[in-house]
Amino acid sequence: MSRARNILFFANTNHNADCVAEHISAVQAQSKHNWFVLNSLRNRMVSKLDLNHFDAVGFHYSIHPHESYYCSKELFEKVRNYTGVKFLFLQDEYENVDLTSSAMFDLGMDILFTVVRPELHYVSYDHPGLAQMKRVTVMAGYAPDPEKNYEFVPMQDRNTDIFYRSRVCPLNAGKLGYEKSLIARRVKEKSVKYNLNVDISVREEDRLYGNDWINSLSHCRATLGTESGASVWDRDGGVARELDEALGRNPHASFEELFEEVLKPHDGKLLYSSISPRIFEAAALKTPQILFPGWYNELIKPGVHYFELKKDFSNFEEMVKVLKDGDFLSELAENAYRDLIASKLHNQNSLGLVVNEALEERWGLNAYETASSPKQIEHSINEVEKKYKTSKILSNFSAEITFGIQHFLKVIHNPRYRGLRKFKRLYEIFLRYCTHLKPRLIRS
Repeated sequence: MSRARNILFFANTNHNADCVAEHISAVQAQSKHNWFVLNSLRNRMVSKLDLNHFDAVGFHYSIHPHESYYCSKELFEKVRNYTGVKFLFLQDEYENVDLTSSAMFDLGMDILFTVVRPELHYVSYDHPGLAQMKRVTVMAGYAPDPEKNYEFVPMQDRNTDIFYRSRVCPLNAGKLGYEKSLIARRVKEKSVKYNLNVDISVREEDRLYGNDWINSLSHCRATLGTESGASVWDRDGGVARELDEALGRNPHASFEELFEEVLKPHDGKLLYSSISPRIFEAAALKTPQILFPGWYNELIKPGVHYFELKKDFSNFEEMVKVLKDGDFLSELAENAYRDLIASKLHNQNSLGLVVNEALEERWGLNAYETASSPKQIEHSINEVEKKYKTSKILSNFSAEITFGIQHFLKVIHNPRYRGLRKFKRLYEIFLRYCTHLKPRLIRS
């Protein structure tokens, strides 16, 4: 049996979404190795660490190594020069694919954990310098442990008919990304006729986290859902730029109009989809689900685990009848709980085993090995924290200011936003930025 290795893993441990924290834990599940998880957003002086202490260095999808806000130039160079095993998790991969690919090549990534389906691995990432990089397909999220102390609210005590929260996806996510907004808007509109009590929103200011999210999801008769992902693979950001220009010419263009003008030649050529982590969360709370048709990694079936709402909403009236059938709703919820949660086939351990297997294989090909003990590494990390305490504060402040200025200029120069719409967009970005910054400030 091989010895326990030392692994440095950069991840945003202060993210406000529970599913991110759960995914970070899942990566390490079932591992005999020593994982050292550091947040390069909270402490940008991690570049001062001696990487030779570690047998592997990796990035979680919450840290983007190709963006200096997440990974400083100093840290990027240090990882690039590191000769041990390097790995990366990616999500929302459909944007700026070429930039991400170039960064993986520059860093010398050995393993990519991707949501892309296996048969599309080398089509999606076709950079010639990445031919030897191992690609491993994983899901966007994994099931909570059935022993987690969730409250199961009886169907008769659930007063909200439909609860749903999402956000508006970038238009260059194509038809698949647009479905999150479409299902929210149309169900909310059509519910009025049937006097349904719905709590549906895709507005940033209405997003819920932590206990607020769990409470709302557990007290509704059903929640909505679509597949995660995109139907456009925007390699160089060109599709996004075309959309911005089209909206600059016609600010009130509908998605359908933009699809015909810009998206149609690109949409559906490379389908990037996965079952959403929220489907696992709903199943864990025994909340029935109303979902658009989709692949869903072939883990769930319509009529067994969820009610399938057609994308043209032609069976909406049937959906309303289902919402009144408490027995059928409970059956759907129990089936989903049994197969997704209680079975333990799709929980955190399954991801951890995949990660361990991929790392062990690469260690077998890489002669690099460190002799550092976990105690020595902990001491080294603490020394960096102490020695660069003031530098950390200044570096973090500088990075946040630079990040803010860059996004301000990006909106100001974007032809898509004119007049008051520029200020509205800046306000939306500011709200989202504060939502993500607040946990780091509180927990630092």
